[in-house]
Amino acid sequence: MTGQQRKPEGPDDVFRRGRRIYPFPVAAACGQVIRSRSRTERLDSILRGGEVLARYLCACAVASFAAREDEAMPVPPALATLTGNLWFGHFLKVVQEVARAKASSRMPGGSWTSSAGRASSRRAPTGSAGRSICGTG
Repeated sequence: MTGQQRKPEGPDDVFRRGRRIYPFPVAAACGQVIRSRSRTERLDSILRGGEVLARYLCACAVASFAAREDEAMPVPPALATLTGNLWFGHFLKVVQEVARAKASSRMPGGSWTSSAGRASSRRAPTGSAGRSICGTG
């Protein structure tokens, strides 16, 4: 670095960067926050964006759990009851319970926690553009 200090990021900078680097549904939600005109609309956009992020992470968690090596591991209760009218809390609970399950994944190139609780040396799975399909890198 040259002796210049980095300018602190404002909230809009975080959402602008998110619009460029996050997977589409999350990036679209970031764009909606940037486009909001009033404080009420901005708050609503941020809450909706949080739910979009929770849904996306839930989908990644379900995929990771489905690809687990130990198929005898019991299904987390939140995952077993993922039906009906779902809201933010349902998706968040699934992510939390799957994270606590500590199942190692069979996904090729995955960077997941092993059943012993140690991080694996495998990398996160990537899509056709070489970007992580779960938004981790």
